[in-house]
Amino acid sequence: MANKGYIEKEKDMLQKMHDTDWEIFDGDKDDALEFMSRQLMTFPDYVNCVIKEQVLMPIYSYKYEGQDYRDAVQSLDRGRRISHDAAISNVNILNRFSERLGLGKFADVDTSNRYAVADFCGAFTLETFDKGIGKTMDEAALGRTEPYDTKQVPSSLSKLLRQIEHDNQNAKEAENEGAEL
Repeated sequence: MANKGYIEKEKDMLQKMHDTDWEIFDGDKDDALEFMSRQLMTFPDYVNCVIKEQVLMPIYSYKYEGQDYRDAVQSLDRGRRISHDAAISNVNILNRFSERLGLGKFADVDTSNRYAVADFCGAFTLETFDKGIGKTMDEAALGRTEPYDTKQVPSSLSKLLRQIEHDNQNAKEAENEGAEL
């Protein structure tokens, strides 16, 4: 699995289980898929805990005072720590599981280093996010020659889209005029 992204490694693991009729789970496909889902979702869950803490702490500094503030921050920190511990555990679980499938480690990360696991969770989440938005945008826009239907867009955005379309048309006309010279 060297030099493969996490999404590709996930697909390899799923394919291997499929090819062996989910043998490692005694043929229980649903159990296998639930296992994979539980393990993998801990990584973006941890990232979301970090984001939640960073977003809410400044808000809490205005919302709460004294012990109420400390309690709110401690609650966020406790949730983050629990999520981080789950991510550490699940990296180890997925590494052993992937090796058992004959595919090598899922993630080459030192799980005794909390920062390394946090970095891994960020990288996993970013790769997944980039894949998600990239695929969606590519499929939506690839080869499109017709303008988008702006009737379904709110009027302020519709005006902006019409202005952009108008500007693009003017740029094309200017290009054509320049090419004629």
